Amino acid sequence: MRKVDVVVSLIELEKNIFKALNPLEAAGLDSIFEVFSMLDFEDAANILLENVFKDIYFENIQHFRFGTENKEEFTNRLLKIKPELSWLISQDEALKVISVLLDIEKERHEIYITFANLGVEFDIPEAMDCVHNFIIELVGYNVGDGVYGYNDDKLAKQEVLDLISDKLKQKSE
Repeated sequence: MRKVDVVVSLIELEKNIFKALNPLEAAGLDSIFEVFSMLDFEDAANILLENVFKDIYFENIQHFRFGTENKEEFTNRLLKIKPELSWLISQDEALKVISVLLDIEKERHEIYITFANLGVEFDIPEAMDCVHNFIIELVGYNVGDGVYGYNDDKLAKQEVLDLISDKLKQKSE
């Protein structure tokens, strides 16, 4: 997968999450985006963008994120700004992105459990399962047990990354 495709997919992931959570905000749960504030993929994208947008990341993605720029236009704009994004993502880069995503997913899971224990469940698959699913898509193998193990503190993050590294090596062979 090209680096640019991963960056665009991360921003699409964020778009889909916000779209899924918008009805909750519209129904009066104004703080839903604060509750799930960890669902921000700037740090993951910047691993590949290498801070090309510096302190104006949001300003540079907002047209794509809000639909005034289509995927092809956004991809082309990224490639003009940073041609190296056309290169394939390396295993090390993929692991760095996944490491950030694991932390996001773990925090999301912890918030979900906290609210579930209070009797409030956010059963919105488009928002609650998407990071987990994105990691699986990026790896190309079902590593869900590792992700769940990390979320539940049964596995250390490095153990999950080692498992994923092995899967990525198998994929490249």
